[in-house]
Amino acid sequence: MDVEQARNIMNTDHQHPRAYPTPLPTLIDEAVVQIRNFIEHLLDQFDIHYAPQVCRF
Repeated sequence: MDVEQARNIMNTDHQHPRAYPTPLPTLIDEAVVQIRNFIEHLLDQFDIHYAPQVCRF
């Protein structure tokens, strides 16, 4: 996968035909918030653990 393909996949513009290569299910509001909070927590932990390594790169 090249950089442009990755940009297309990560594009959050709903008008872009390749914005979501996999259909996403409809979720209730509470589930969306819980999933988002989990992902945010996971990324925070990743950053805390790997920040020095990323900065060296």
